[in-house]
Amino acid sequence: MDTARRINELLDRWMIGVIMLCVATAVVVREHAAPWRIAAPYALGLLIMCLTINTAIEELRQAIRSVGAICLCTFVLFVVLPLCAWGLVQVGLRDVPDLAMGLILFSALPSATLAAVWTYLSRGQTGFSLTITFITTLAAPLVTPAVLRAFGGSLVEVDALRLLYGLMLMLVLPTLVGVAIRRKAEEAVLRLRAVTGLATKALIIYLIVVNIAPAIPYLVGMGPKLPAVVGLSAVQVCLGFALGLAAGKILRRPELMSSVTFSCALRNTGLGLVLAQLYFHPLTVTPIVVAILTHHPLASIAQRYFLGRSEELAAGQSAARAPCPAEAKNPRR
Repeated sequence: MDTARRINELLDRWMIGVIMLCVATAVVVREHAAPWRIAAPYALGLLIMCLTINTAIEELRQAIRSVGAICLCTFVLFVVLPLCAWGLVQVGLRDVPDLAMGLILFSALPSATLAAVWTYLSRGQTGFSLTITFITTLAAPLVTPAVLRAFGGSLVEVDALRLLYGLMLMLVLPTLVGVAIRRKAEEAVLRLRAVTGLATKALIIYLIVVNIAPAIPYLVGMGPKLPAVVGLSAVQVCLGFALGLAAGKILRRPELMSSVTFSCALRNTGLGLVLAQLYFHPLTVTPIVVAILTHHPLASIAQRYFLGRSEELAAGQSAARAPCPAEAKNPRR
């Protein structure tokens, strides 16, 4: 079990390198990956279940009391950021509907459990990040198809009912199963946390490789359009971090600043890859691939910023608690 924990920690530390290796592997196996894609929806459901199993129910109960912060995060995730994506589409992707839909799809995804990992590394409120992920995941079967129809319905045909059915099976059902397992066998779950963590990494690697591989030939054929797609997709990811930070400042709750930022910025890209391949053109995965490659570097920059803020706050609180020189010399009797 210690070996599994060490491997898990090593993968967490070098996740950006693992992702780059996955992309390189997808390029190599692009002609042979099609038969392996059939298991992608089931792998995603298993991934969601593993992530939910590792979520402490008590943390969700405590964080759910922050109603205003939850509403603001959800508004940024499902209204403000899709509007930004639609604006970027008008700027540079209007003539390539499938790429435009990929950018809008990315902005319609629920928050990722990865947000809780980066919140933890930033000494933030992990329970709040998990709560946002849990709520947006349960809402996704209704909200994601609605966002896609509202902002991308004029670009490509969106089968909202088929999307709703698929999201219920891939998100809601595994989430409920994961919660039930956590409640019934919490001690066993805690003992096997390292193993489920490794399973999660393996599933992420599988989903990245089999879903990116079919898009490689289309990417190669894009030519001069590719830099514009990469640039606009990266801008959308940066907007997620910027608007998340702005939302955190609006709340005026320093302890939630990192949680809100990461919850707004980091999306469930595994779900995005599967949806793009199941319901849209293979080229739709391109903005999501860019997001996968830019999430970790930007998150590491944000983490350093939040660590600096937490140290400043801790120093300020220590100074506030320290007695003034006059009181130190003349203590009350």
